[in-house]
Amino acid sequence: MRIWDTEKGVCNHILSGHSGDINNVACSPGGDQVASASDDNTVRVWDVRTGECLNIMIGHEDAVSFVTYSPSGKQMASGSRNGSLRVWDLEERTCLWISSDHSKEILKIAYSSRGDLIATASNNLVLLWDVTSGQCQAAIQGFQGDVEDIEWIEVSDNNYVATGCWDGTVGMWKVESYEDHCHVYLQWMATNGGLNVRGTAIQDAQGLSHLNKQLLKQRGAVGEPTHRLREASEKVAVMASVISKLKSPSDKTEETPAVTTGLSVELLEQWLEQARLCEKLVAATFQSFDKTM
Repeated sequence: MRIWDTEKGVCNHILSGHSGDINNVACSPGGDQVASASDDNTVRVWDVRTGECLNIMIGHEDAVSFVTYSPSGKQMASGSRNGSLRVWDLEERTCLWISSDHSKEILKIAYSSRGDLIATASNNLVLLWDVTSGQCQAAIQGFQGDVEDIEWIEVSDNNYVATGCWDGTVGMWKVESYEDHCHVYLQWMATNGGLNVRGTAIQDAQGLSHLNKQLLKQRGAVGEPTHRLREASEKVAVMASVISKLKSPSDKTEETPAVTTGLSVELLEQWLEQARLCEKLVAATFQSFDKTM
């Protein structure tokens, strides 16, 4: 194995030690280490700067097919050709736990961005694991072929797992974590034949065009997006109500407090007229668009 200086284009180190083919390498988050997984059933950890072998992870009973670091860089997970998964403590240089739930080669391992979950792909099965306990939290099944790649995505504190299969199918799965298990929901799946959406909510979605709404509905999306015309009409109605109260005789009671504003009634009326004109233009645009559909 070689470590290269990408700026100078020169080889800094030649790392020797494995007695079998190297199947996968992974760089630590800090960039100071690199791990290598080999057919000799071991994982080696190397110092990038010196080329020194820092540690040899021994324990796998078959060729190690994949290795990856945790986001903190304090752990490492490795998977073998016989389906076994091992999680290592790099500071203590010990194996924290072992699982043999997969029956075939582990093709990919990925830590969640928070480092609390691990996803493993083997054959047509993806398993989710609790990093601390080593317990399987959920299984994602139903793939038509081998899952060759998985990635975690975090959006607005929500966890998603993206899957890619050998047949060109790409899927997105939402993961909801609970104390002792996870619930996994398919959000969408794209195949060569098109896009399938299941359980995706578009309720109150903003900026969704009429065409995209129809396409998502046809593919199983649920809910109703926020209609720009309806939203504009509601704002116009509120403005008209404010102006009406300002123009009405002052009849202040505890039940109907007076409306106060620093703007003149005349200026508000001008704004209202402009808003009503915009509302008519938007309505005409939507009607014209619907006819073309």
